[in-house]
Amino acid sequence: MAKKQSTESKKSPFKMAIQNLSFHQFAEESKLTGLYKDTILLGDEEKLDSDGNPTTFTANVFVDLATGEEVYVQNAYSIAKSIKMAKKEYKDDISNIVFEIEFLGKTTVKGKPFNQFKIGYCTEEAYELFKEG
Repeated sequence: MAKKQSTESKKSPFKMAIQNLSFHQFAEESKLTGLYKDTILLGDEEKLDSDGNPTTFTANVFVDLATGEEVYVQNAYSIAKSIKMAKKEYKDDISNIVFEIEFLGKTTVKGKPFNQFKIGYCTEEAYELFKEG
């Protein structure tokens, strides 16, 4: 009996070591609609800053649904919070969650700069139905 061909792409067995993506530039395009892929640590853990801390930062990997390209979105409080909410709600299905992230501008909170966002999320299926309708 012939093996049935899967319509879904196979997940790669390779653990990502290096991935050089561009960052989504909210100053140029204030809205990103993207499929969440992962949250990763970028930078060099061995290289230290002037305070002796590793020069690393957190970034999120999204597939920009307008272009199909993978992009980094630098972590911000609101973005991290929305991803955490989606992970809590969808648990193991987080790879099928579409986020709409809109940058509203910068403000100051308690003397510190704060990026303002409007962020929503839904399943990829709900997003596709929304696009069709």
